[in-house]
Amino acid sequence: MLDIGAGDGRLAVPLAHHFAHVVAIEPSRIMRERLLAMAVEAKVDNIAIVPELWEDVEKISSLGKFDFIIASHSLYFIENIASAIDKMLSFQAAATILVLRTGTRGRFAEEVYQKVTGEAYTNGPSSFELYKFFIDRDINAELRMIHSQARHVFKGLGDALPYWKKMLHLGCEYDDMFSEVLSETMETVDNDLVYTEEKKPAVIILLNKPEGTPHG
Repeated sequence: MLDIGAGDGRLAVPLAHHFAHVVAIEPSRIMRERLLAMAVEAKVDNIAIVPELWEDVEKISSLGKFDFIIASHSLYFIENIASAIDKMLSFQAAATILVLRTGTRGRFAEEVYQKVTGEAYTNGPSSFELYKFFIDRDINAELRMIHSQARHVFKGLGDALPYWKKMLHLGCEYDDMFSEVLSETMETVDNDLVYTEEKKPAVIILLNKPEGTPHG
């Protein structure tokens, strides 16, 4: 299995029990550390981590072959989405599952971004826009609606700041303002910073391999 934008391993770790080998693409050091900790706790030892952005991964043949690929909320900021999708499809996996919001990235992210930069937040492609992209290219895609809740717990600003900088693609020049806004915006629970969001219905896009194509 290939998990693109694996984050803290909330999908890669439990799914690793059902696959012989899992490759997790995750550029954030904080997220990789959490993923490794979660894997140790779950007694999972079949996950290999690639510390890169998906668009920067070049030698994809070295990753191996996959029957299942998932990219959950990790495609919003990729500039060349066609190239990113083509790279996924090149593995000829039995199924590629993409999870995206139906609308904007989230009210919390929009508010934080505007307070930090003074500019309106520009969102990446929605699930519907990406679905149209597949249809226009005659790619076999299927939409399914799901409901979910996001609850992020951070061990203080030193933990929260790198995460949100990555999510909103902001540089170090915003660190002071970012820290101030996060302190004011996130809830403090037992010395942790907590953010909870009821997500809008999300869409899972399934890209199934055409009949007759050999398994990866």
